Amino acid sequence: MMLRITAVLVAMQIALVPVKARGADPVELIHEVQSIERSGKFSAAADKAADGAADERLDPASRVLLGGLARDNYEQAFQKSKELDNLCRLSKVMRLVAVLDRDSSDAAREQMIAAAESAESRLDAAKGSAWREFCGLPPAPVVPSAPLPDDATPAASATPTASGVRSEGPESPPTPPAPRRSRAQLAVGASLVAAGVGFAAGFAGSFAVARSARSEIAALDADATAAGRDLTTDELAEAVAADARYVRMRHAGTALGVFAALGVVTGVVLLALPPRASARAHARPVGAGIRVNF
Repeated sequence: MMLRITAVLVAMQIALVPVKARGADPVELIHEVQSIERSGKFSAAADKAADGAADERLDPASRVLLGGLARDNYEQAFQKSKELDNLCRLSKVMRLVAVLDRDSSDAAREQMIAAAESAESRLDAAKGSAWREFCGLPPAPVVPSAPLPDDATPAASATPTASGVRSEGPESPPTPPAPRRSRAQLAVGASLVAAGVGFAAGFAGSFAVARSARSEIAALDADATAAGRDLTTDELAEAVAADARYVRMRHAGTALGVFAALGVVTGVVLLALPPRASARAHARPVGAGIRVNF
């Protein structure tokens, strides 16, 4: 007796549970769409297929297949009547089935999205920015621009404004000083020029002594010639010594002249060389770190 009561209660509970209505047979629905299409009623066939694609009671694969039939018939209906409503429905059903189709490849889903975008581009060409309202869609969301991070905000220039008030922001790096010749460059160049001038003075002195020696030899020869005699032993010794002094001073003068020219030319070139800019590091705080400028 107790077992019967339990069975009756279970049966009553099962009877009270709402049963979800089954959708139409997808195979029959596809045949029906194709039959309407063969009759030339493309818009009606597309609507029938689109309703099946939107039916959540059908399996996703059948809904995707019906979406493809809807796309083909909406295209034919638009080519025949040029009514823009067909493009609106085509875009809607393609975006619906592209989300449902998880088993196909990415290329297949991209083709569905491309079909929707093609319809939308034709709507935009015909209606402009009002095509979404024409198709009963909400306006496109406006994506706000992302704010710049703190470290990407352009730094304000630290230069005086027209009112004389410095603008906010980190100061600009100091202007590097104009390049100057180093002290070593100046000292070496001046020393070479001074040495060249000293060698030039020795060059002039050596040739002056050489000319004096030649004059002394000429004077001894003139005295002997005027007296109608040969040089005496002492005069000959003096002439030989003067000649040796002449040769020695001439050689020394030549060497000093070369050294003088080299010193002066090298010193002038060194002083005339353009200065090299020296790299100096300037550190200044920037935010939470330190920036080093060269």
